[in-house]
Amino acid sequence: NSIESAEKHIAKIKDLKKAMMQKLLTGGIGHTEFKDSEYGVIPHSWATIKLKDLTIAPVRYGIVQSGNHIDGGIPVVRIRDLNTKYIDLKKTSAEVEAKYKGSRVQGGDLLLSVKGTIGRVDVLPEGFCGNIGREVARIRTIETMNPYYLRYMFESHLGQKVFNLTQVGTTRAELSIGRLQDTRFLVPPLEEQKEIANILSSVDENIEAKECKLDRLKDQKKALMNDLLTGKVRV
Repeated sequence: NSIESAEKHIAKIKDLKKAMMQKLLTGGIGHTEFKDSEYGVIPHSWATIKLKDLTIAPVRYGIVQSGNHIDGGIPVVRIRDLNTKYIDLKKTSAEVEAKYKGSRVQGGDLLLSVKGTIGRVDVLPEGFCGNIGREVARIRTIETMNPYYLRYMFESHLGQKVFNLTQVGTTRAELSIGRLQDTRFLVPPLEEQKEIANILSSVDENIEAKECKLDRLKDQKKALMNDLLTGKVRV
């Protein structure tokens, strides 16, 4: 049926994205000269750089206890909010937020879940202002580091492997920010970063469009089934 066909199509696109990420984030675009690195053979123009040297501010996690929701307060981004529209957010008081000035976030900041559910990542939309919860870390990149490229690097197999190596704790998983900042990542020249990020973003947009269409099909099926079961439509 249409729903099953759509689900299979989305799964194929997601598999294609994984393959593209593996190729683009280790081999780049159109390179002919390569060199050895701690991550194997990489393009000659690429570098391996510590995360702390790719940021203009220390990597920080945020508010430990944000308290009750305050209408008109300061938005606080939590793990559940990553990869959403950032509209329906919990808000904390100005008094609580003022104690965490060091973890304030803005549009273009890269956010990473570092406690409990590890490895979820997103870039805040332009114009956003607020703070983050304790389970989320803020990464504010330097001008020559594209946050969208770094997002895909974090989402890749290589990035997730790094998170496993920098993980601490036994009862509840947590990333060590100190270890993470000292970890080296593969960094192409800025223009190539942007090109790689744009390619992968276009795939994400395709997936999102297909998933929206799938949701509409499921809603239509649910409504039709309801009409059949209640007798509004005769079989």
